[in-house]
Amino acid sequence: LLVLLATACYAVAVATAGILVVFGIAAMASGYVTDGPRGRCLPKWAANLLVLAAVAWIAVGWIDNPDPGRTMLLVGQMVLWLAVVRLYEDRKPRDDRQIAVLAVIAVMVGCLYSFQLLFGLLVLVFAGQAVLFSMLHRLHAGQYRVQEARRQTEAVGLVPPVELSAGRSPLGQFRALAIGSAAVAMLVATGVFIIF
Repeated sequence: LLVLLATACYAVAVATAGILVVFGIAAMASGYVTDGPRGRCLPKWAANLLVLAAVAWIAVGWIDNPDPGRTMLLVGQMVLWLAVVRLYEDRKPRDDRQIAVLAVIAVMVGCLYSFQLLFGLLVLVFAGQAVLFSMLHRLHAGQYRVQEARRQTEAVGLVPPVELSAGRSPLGQFRALAIGSAAVAMLVATGVFIIF
């Protein structure tokens, strides 16, 4: 969803629907392909080959028209290409974090080219989703570390018991924390905007 929102932001910023169609469909299909019933991922060599093809395509595009005003547009396309290819790899939490950083870079490139209302609304939705993603990512990364530690201890034969989450309404508290974090981020961003 984060990559799809970043693709929408970038496509609106550069006013190119083709980018949204190609990268958007590829980002949506990645969920079914990698996490679907069969769960197929790109091998590392194929992902690297696609990245090299993207670099070559961007380099040829820049050589054809070396206008400095197009440099950031090409960087944005390259970042989206990398993010979509990474979605099809066998991912660990570290890889998801890198994909999120690529999505943020694509939105920042879009910020250089657009000041439309639709783009601003998409950036607001993206910012909220980015806050939620970062919080869920911390939970997922912790779960992944625990699972890896349990796999290592299973080999030795000493497996500690699993602890359940405790407290009043942990899901409700998580939602309140996510909404509070997004509100604080918006207030800080508004304050920085007003200062500048």
